[in-house]
Amino acid sequence: MNMINAPKGAFFFIQSFYLLSFQSMKILFALFVFILVGCHSNDSEIEALKKEVEELKKQKDFTFLENNYKDTVRVYLGTPGYQWPEEVKLITKMFKDLNINYKILNKWKGIDGIDYRLAPILTKSADISVYNITITEERKKDVNFSKPYLFDEVAILSFKSYHNNSSDLIGKKVAAFGTVSKWLKKNVRDIRIFDLKQYTGSTEELFNKLKNGEVDAWVSSKIYLERILKKHGNNRFSISKEYLYKEPIGIAVSKDKKELLNIINEYLDLKLNL
Repeated sequence: MNMINAPKGAFFFIQSFYLLSFQSMKILFALFVFILVGCHSNDSEIEALKKEVEELKKQKDFTFLENNYKDTVRVYLGTPGYQWPEEVKLITKMFKDLNINYKILNKWKGIDGIDYRLAPILTKSADISVYNITITEERKKDVNFSKPYLFDEVAILSFKSYHNNSSDLIGKKVAAFGTVSKWLKKNVRDIRIFDLKQYTGSTEELFNKLKNGEVDAWVSSKIYLERILKKHGNNRFSISKEYLYKEPIGIAVSKDKKELLNIINEYLDLKLNL
């Protein structure tokens, strides 16, 4: 049968088919074949089936993603107490859906001069690292990355004087770290970077530097800045309404764990398309 002439509803099932549990897929497969062989359903029947499929999609059932991965996955999620709740939820849900055992690390080895988020993988303490890690070509030399699970907005935190875009940062002294520092140096004229990679003080001390004018602004993930402002700030601080740019955030995976990387990517493909 020519698919161009397939009854309406057929293409809906093609689109929805891969999102469902194994049991649900068997039911829909029978219905799909039933339609294709020429038994035309009426509009009310098709609408009823559509509603049933949408309800199944809302359940976000990923149990059909069967895999043979037997190893316990060692996960670095950052220092306990400073982990990102969204990332903890992502990892917990993902490995539960995939029926893969995992262990969140409380101890790991670091390496001087190496990004502390990648060091647990490079020292063989962890298999994956999930801590707001921007995907870059430089980091890909050391680890593999999953497909992005987030495109993080980079914004500006300032005190009193309101900074809303990159032109407001020209000639200013700005606290930043990592990929954000590199972007600012490349895109903002005469900017002076207060490099947080070398900073050993507390967040409260950094807020004081903003208050007394030692630093003009702090540029980082908008999600992170909002969390920090809620915990430490007051109404004299502000976060820019506009974002400077977006960074792709992914799960760092050991280069020895290609099977695990493929499983994670398959899961993210489905999750992000729901």
